[in-house]
Amino acid sequence: MLQEVEQFREDMLIRLYYIQLVMSLTPKGHGSLIDKSVKQAIIDLGDFLKNCSDQELDMKRDSINELLVNLYNNYKQYFKPKKGMKRIGLEFNELFKSNQDLYLIGIEYGWLDERLDFLIPLPENLPYHTKIGIGHHAYCINIEEEFLIRDAFFMLVNAEKIYKRMHLLASKYKTEDLDIDSDEERELFSNFNQTISTYSRLGLLSFYSFIEAFINSVGYDYALRNKNHLTDSEREILLGKKKGSYISLEYKIEKYQEIIRDDKKSIIKTLDMNQMKEPFLTLLTQIKGVRDSSVHYSPVKEKIWNKPDEWISKIKITSQLSVEAAIQFWNACYPQKELPEYLHKLNYEKHYSIAERRLSMISDS
Repeated sequence: MLQEVEQFREDMLIRLYYIQLVMSLTPKGHGSLIDKSVKQAIIDLGDFLKNCSDQELDMKRDSINELLVNLYNNYKQYFKPKKGMKRIGLEFNELFKSNQDLYLIGIEYGWLDERLDFLIPLPENLPYHTKIGIGHHAYCINIEEEFLIRDAFFMLVNAEKIYKRMHLLASKYKTEDLDIDSDEERELFSNFNQTISTYSRLGLLSFYSFIEAFINSVGYDYALRNKNHLTDSEREILLGKKKGSYISLEYKIEKYQEIIRDDKKSIIKTLDMNQMKEPFLTLLTQIKGVRDSSVHYSPVKEKIWNKPDEWISKIKITSQLSVEAAIQFWNACYPQKELPEYLHKLNYEKHYSIAERRLSMISDS
């Protein structure tokens, strides 16, 4: 009898771990773990299961079992388990014990996708390694290329806004036939020039970082999803190395296509300059030169002191090339798939408007 009660205690705790997981994933207002009454009820039940006597547990076993069954059935409207409830609960508990920061950084989408069907849809084509928020961050997604492209467009919008303000002021001086006489006026225009250069240079870096992160993400995602069907060499390349050494972006672009595509062809050529086409030609030569010089400058490299007009031109061109390169690379790897929804299907105007709204909100607050 004693052994049976202890087994029941263990089973109920494992089921409770599963309930904790789905509650943590549930958005606020739908029975989320961040709803205070829900959270307290789960804490109280967990404490009771861990600390009650065998006699107390035996007296309440039917009501506890009924409660957990009802909770399980209720949350099936949001999450349908692909494995047994107890197995998922046990695996979640092990995951949590190995990483106490899950409620800060989230849980890997691939881990969740192997265990649950999300009936409240997430964006399609999420990379395996995307972090899905839990608790207060429930249903938020976190993936590096997504926030890099947001940063890049934010820099672009800021650069263009400051550039327009500078030209409006310069036009006023010209129209009213004013001279820039005072130190304060000279400092003002100097600061305009420097600020445009700052946003443009950092924006160019962010756009280039985005395309690097996106290509790396596509490779890493495929490696994780197809680990049982790849050779050791293919897997190493998808993780960014060959025979222990890091590989170039040009190599990744060409080789990832060969590994991912069903026909094993490389549609985009980036290893032979004579075969390289736009947007990759300019992106991997001129823009890469500015990026490399900005990261580790040398007088023999591409110049990073430019006039505001030149910087605005560079960041606008880089923004267009980066988005187009991402589109072409995705379509080359996955010709049958829609463009990634988590990146707003790489819609340039959409990303630009998001950046404008971001700037407007913080400017007006």
